[in-house]
Amino acid sequence: MLCMGATGLMVPHVGTPEQIRKVVSRAKFPPLRNRELEPICADDDFGLTSLEEYIKQANDETFIVIQIEDVGAMGRVEEIAGIKGIDVLFVGSADLALNMGIPGQVKDQKVLEAIRRVASACRGRGIHCGTPACDPEHCKRLLDEGVRFLTDSSDWRTLVSGFRQLKEAYGKLGLSFRQERSRLSPPWPPEAVRFLWGPLVLSMR
Repeated sequence: MLCMGATGLMVPHVGTPEQIRKVVSRAKFPPLRNRELEPICADDDFGLTSLEEYIKQANDETFIVIQIEDVGAMGRVEEIAGIKGIDVLFVGSADLALNMGIPGQVKDQKVLEAIRRVASACRGRGIHCGTPACDPEHCKRLLDEGVRFLTDSSDWRTLVSGFRQLKEAYGKLGLSFRQERSRLSPPWPPEAVRFLWGPLVLSMR
């Protein structure tokens, strides 16, 4: 992925320090770690960047995010935070809640305490704690706990929110809505007016 031009890696479900050391080792060039050299690829402008500049830039700017998503990783989070080369420890709150036996309860006190512990482990080590924020109020609480790398919602939820706004806006024109699970096969009745946005078909007759 790095050779293809990715400027960082966000690695899920790496629960042990040994696994994480392997990830970091393959992401950084010597003298930092042991990434293999392929000097003609997308991340060095296909060989147009000098080798010295390429290695320095890759080591300085490759962004490594390790996701903490189960109680096993939480049990060793202080050790994990001490591994050189990590930029962010990201608490995957949905998976962590599931692993804790409280699926969907990402705002539960147990999850918040885990986030607090990760933030504390990151503090003073030059790395940041990250996690998703569910809403502005939740985001404020996470900031107060020391989280500094935040995501909001997801691409799916953003799309659904947009579709719902379209549904409300076009519904005022008398359009009706239904989900389309198979490919539309025109022609449809000439009196039908249709707009297709992703999974939603708006139709008016």
